Amino acid sequence: MANPTEEFVESPDAFKIRGGFVLYPAGHPAPGTLLSGEAHTIWWDNLGLEAQIPNARLEFYDGSSWHNYDYKTTDTGIISNSGSVSWSVPTDVRSTACKFRISDPNNSEATDITGNFEIRPIIDVTAPTTAAKWTIDRPPQATTITG
Repeated sequence: MANPTEEFVESPDAFKIRGGFVLYPAGHPAPGTLLSGEAHTIWWDNLGLEAQIPNARLEFYDGSSWHNYDYKTTDTGIISNSGSVSWSVPTDVRSTACKFRISDPNNSEATDITGNFEIRPIIDVTAPTTAAKWTIDRPPQATTITG
């Protein structure tokens, strides 16, 4: 040891609490297919770091770009690091390449991203109805499809 009394000074920016997240931990399967407009709970394991990382940033990939998970309302993306949050599946997204990403707002290295999942629209067929009568040699008329 060269000099046991030598002082070493490190920048405070070099020290960060190393945390992390696990989206959809055991017991909470990741989404495969979600339907437009339905309620969905997003789950994560905060690895016991609620006190050190009180908030998390939650983002949603719609198949082409990242958004804060709440881009339709408050658009902050910041949530309490509680382990779950309720989410309303957007009605204007149709993709098989959707994802969630969660991170520490103060440390972008503490992050997790899900695999791809799908958002499908809900289709309401309003005509013909079950009471409609179909005639042989005449095709039925489907008049309204929404979704």
